Amino acid sequence: MGYLRSLCAILVCVLASATCADLCAQDRKPDGLRPTAPAGFAQQKKQQPRPPAASPPSAAAEPAASTPEGPQRTETIVYDAWTVTCRDTVGAKTKKACSATLQVIDQEHRQVVFVWIIGRTAEGKLMTLLQTPTGVQIQPGVELKVENGAVRKLNYVACEPGRCEASTAMDDSMVKEIVAGTKATATIYATDGRGINFNMQIAGASKAIPALQ
Repeated sequence: MGYLRSLCAILVCVLASATCADLCAQDRKPDGLRPTAPAGFAQQKKQQPRPPAASPPSAAAEPAASTPEGPQRTETIVYDAWTVTCRDTVGAKTKKACSATLQVIDQEHRQVVFVWIIGRTAEGKLMTLLQTPTGVQIQPGVELKVENGAVRKLNYVACEPGRCEASTAMDDSMVKEIVAGTKATATIYATDGRGINFNMQIAGASKAIPALQ
């Protein structure tokens, strides 16, 4: 009886592997359709961008943290359109890690379609990270415009099956625009060349950004 169970288990694994191989073969794209940068990007079958999968903010937008030595503590404060989340280790001497997040939600489908995250690096520099749908053109990046200010291009730094990410360091001029502004527009470009705008109300940034200290 033990021999039969082992044989059945082997057959199940073999059949499962064959099925996965067939599915992967069907989904494989010619090398010519895959952009060379950034690493990890794969074009989607459909030209319509897919909403970014809900996930924790990328490490690029949050300070690096050491290995926890005690209980973790999380604090969340909402400033109008922004949600500031801070995490630290109880009793530790390290500074707490904070990030401010703004989400664009498709009200019809109740789905997050765009995420803007502001945080600090381990060196204390402010960074902006934008999480976009997949199925986008890499070269144009993401265009971000605050109020009537200049358009800033954010280059894509990574793409995963559920989302793509673009980021940039924030200079004083960018910080002042965001703090003083009430609205912003982010534009991405689908694989068919269409520009897709995400219009955002950014009120509360004047309180959210200082809270990242």
